[in-house]
Parts: sequence; C-alpha cells; structure tokens
Amino acid sequence: MQGTPGGGTHPGPSPMDRRTLLVFSFILAAALGQMNFTGDQVLRVLAKDEKQLSLLRDLEGLKPQKVDFWRGPARPSLPVDMRVPFSELKDIKAYLESHGLAYSIMIKDIQVLLDEEREAMAK
Repeated sequence: MQGTPGGGTHPGPSPMDRRTLLVFSFILAAALGQMNFTGDQVLRVLAKDEKQLSLLRDLEGLKPQKVDFWRGPARPSLPVDMRVPFSELKDIKAYLESHGLAYSIMIKDIQVLLDEEREAMAK
C-alpha cells in the first residue's frame, strides 16, 4: 500500500496492470533496439523457506546477470517472477529443480506475446 497526500492508502497496480506495463516495456525495447526474445520464458518460483530464498538471491547476484527478475526474492511464499533467456533456460531450470524450488511457466515464449501485442496495437 502506498500513502496518499490525504493520509489514506491505495493499493499498488494490479497484477494485470503490471503485466500490461511489462509487455509494453518489452515492445518498446524490442522496437527501439530490435531485440528478440524468441524462446525466452517468464518463470514464477515459490521459495518455501529462507534457504530457498537465499538460492534465488544467489541467482539475482550472478555476474554477468543470467536472469532478469521482474519480481525479486523478498520473503518465503511470495512469488518470484523472472525472465530467463532461451540460452540460459536449461541451466536455470536444472538449478531450480536440483534445489527443490517449485516453478511454473508464466509466459512460454515472450516473443510470441510481443508479436501478438504489436499486431493488436497496429489495428
């Protein structure tokens, strides 16, 4: 919750608003830089305890950065969303599985989603 000038609170953006903003950001980045996200996936990971959360933070601190955290590790049981480039997908999934970190695929191919959004915006 964020404070308002009158002292009240209002919720932050809804998950759908965040997704729309992220998609728009990627479309803009792709258009400006001709970036391609073919095969990149967005994974949602749930850490069940502090140890697993620490493992996710280790991923976050890798240099060079192997994943792009959209919602970083904050505390156990809060979802962590990350974009994983296709080139890193196999290794990142193996890392998660080897440490017992449960994950689901939120977006199977970011480029497909971007292409669909770009086409819809052109109409």
